[in-house]
Amino acid sequence: MKQLSRLPRRNFCQLLVAGATSSLLFGCDSSGAGKASLGQLLSSDVNTNTGLFVSALKDTSIADDPYFIGVFNQAGEIISRAQLPGRGHQVIDVPNKANKVLAFARRPGNWLVEIDALTGEISQQFTTETHHHSFGHGCFSADGRYLFTTEHAYTEQLPAKPVHGKIVVRDSRNYQVIAEYDSGGVGPHQCELMPDGKTLVIANGGIYTHPKQPRKKLNLATMAPNLSYMDIATGKIIASYQPNHFQSSIRHLAVASTGQVIMGIQQQNKQGLIEPLILSHQGENQLTPMQANEDIWRQFNHYTASVCINDEGTIAAISSPRGDITSYWQLSDLTLLAKHKYRDGAGVSYHQNEFVLTNGLGRIVGSQPGIAQKQARVKRDTWSQNLHIQWDNHVARIS
Repeated sequence: MKQLSRLPRRNFCQLLVAGATSSLLFGCDSSGAGKASLGQLLSSDVNTNTGLFVSALKDTSIADDPYFIGVFNQAGEIISRAQLPGRGHQVIDVPNKANKVLAFARRPGNWLVEIDALTGEISQQFTTETHHHSFGHGCFSADGRYLFTTEHAYTEQLPAKPVHGKIVVRDSRNYQVIAEYDSGGVGPHQCELMPDGKTLVIANGGIYTHPKQPRKKLNLATMAPNLSYMDIATGKIIASYQPNHFQSSIRHLAVASTGQVIMGIQQQNKQGLIEPLILSHQGENQLTPMQANEDIWRQFNHYTASVCINDEGTIAAISSPRGDITSYWQLSDLTLLAKHKYRDGAGVSYHQNEFVLTNGLGRIVGSQPGIAQKQARVKRDTWSQNLHIQWDNHVARIS
């Protein structure tokens, strides 16, 4: 792949500052939140939009090239799908382009595909630059002009020690690369824009991989995961925070409108170590674990997948396909509100006062937590189940 031309760094910074929003990072106001029930915390307002969702999937009825994205409505009906070059990971809405979504290759793939969500037609397809691979995630700037992706720049030969990951910045109109920054750590996985529109929060998982050994984790003994904040205008890392254990790989995250960041951990030390798998951060000098005992954490089987926060910024839902559970947490005091079994459940989104859950068995569920506290029963309605469909790790609301 030929090298794409880049804007001079100063020009990019000037454009970015000019387009940034003027909003400030909000502080968290938990006064009065108390020990509210899930039903009280979730807004009762329900709008009349139909709601569309998108996820990568595998069609097990197809022997060759079985990977697609699928768009489904709130009845669980798949209304369109488009074939992907390989297994996808995250799919996100594209701002300023009607009905367009962007699909990312699963680590360590190198392709990205822009697709019309309603027709399934591919509008653009491109790859990472030479000797770069994707970690399967990205996000757009507040004005939609720039795409930020988590990537790794590698050499043909395995280096003696891992190098920092990259945040690659692209023009969202044509996806040409215009800047590249160090992510602040090894193995950046998910990144999201903070509410101020000027700061990127990055889950540096700490795990080094290489396309020559695609799924092998090459540095488990020397991992150094962190949560980093980056000034998107300059690429400067503003701050970084480490989890309690060096093998607690921070992989996925979500950002509340208050600026609170919730992280999901994939624990790489599985020799009897039980560590908190969900962390919070909002301006403190360290990452704060959610409040649960070892018996609860053991049920996650060392693994979390998607992290989703409701629109009100009061509840986070976190999936664990290896533990076969989905859990719900109160963000004001970081306590567990409810959990339920959901076999191979990974994708989590939110719409119209309920969480939307997908799994590897083709099932789509609308989950509306109940009125009791703690071990609450959770009202769940199965929207649909397609037995030949395996929904992948993430699902996103696109309308």
